[in-house]
Amino acid sequence: MSCRIKEIWAWTVRFFLRSLQRHTSTRYGRAYTQMKPRTRLTFFLPTRQGNLLFHVDNSYHPQRVKYSMLRAVDLPPQGMGGNTEFVDVRQAWDDLPEPWKQELQANGYRVRHSMWHSRKLASPDFFARLDATNYPSSLRNLVQEHPDTGRALLYLASHCFEIEGLSAAESKEKLDFLMSHATQEKRILSLPWLNKGDMMVWDNRCVMHRGQPLAGPYKRDLRRATILDEGPEAYSFDAKDYDYMKFWSAAFHVMQQYDTGVQEAAKKQLGLAGKDVAGLEKAIPTV
Repeated sequence: MSCRIKEIWAWTVRFFLRSLQRHTSTRYGRAYTQMKPRTRLTFFLPTRQGNLLFHVDNSYHPQRVKYSMLRAVDLPPQGMGGNTEFVDVRQAWDDLPEPWKQELQANGYRVRHSMWHSRKLASPDFFARLDATNYPSSLRNLVQEHPDTGRALLYLASHCFEIEGLSAAESKEKLDFLMSHATQEKRILSLPWLNKGDMMVWDNRCVMHRGQPLAGPYKRDLRRATILDEGPEAYSFDAKDYDYMKFWSAAFHVMQQYDTGVQEAAKKQLGLAGKDVAGLEKAIPTV
């Protein structure tokens, strides 16, 4: 079975090469590479806590992700947690009270998605000085139809923070209700990682997912590939105005709290080591 998984993985990378999202490991022109083992600085851990909240991959970028694939290379002993969990946002729509359906359809709400919002939601103390509204976000329909089936769904994620045309308080009230509704315990499918070579593949257009923490200081190596969407809802309504440089300037804004060594390590991980980032730092809003 592990050989078959490797074949599928290799085929996917070749077949979808035009749409393969370029992660850190693909930055230098190769579709998939081995990454050198390293110890992450504690600075980066709070930025990863958002993965423990239900989300869809990269809805905050101008072009969203369609499919995600996660493959286990090295795993801790079984029973140590680390499950990946899913909820079906099509079923969440089906089970939504009728008055809510009528309101959402009548108003055609559009929602802003921000990675920095979900990161702050997961690590509020670490990101206390960060205002997500100062940085680029994407604008997407709240109610969508799956392009392959026509089935209605709630396009939600922990990245959601503002409903266009509503106040911050109104937006929060509605989004909190919808997220609570969609992520009820009865809707959660929790899948353990059992064997090296296991792979999970999911459609970000109809499910949210989250990771669960490990119970102990164990090593785990999961590797991901994602396929960009090219369908009718693929792009943010304001995609042409998206400023990637300003988006990443949020990382430097947070790093101002820390010493130079941590800042330089972060630049290296972002692929900016040795580069002049003076212009980037000037783009950081004053708090």
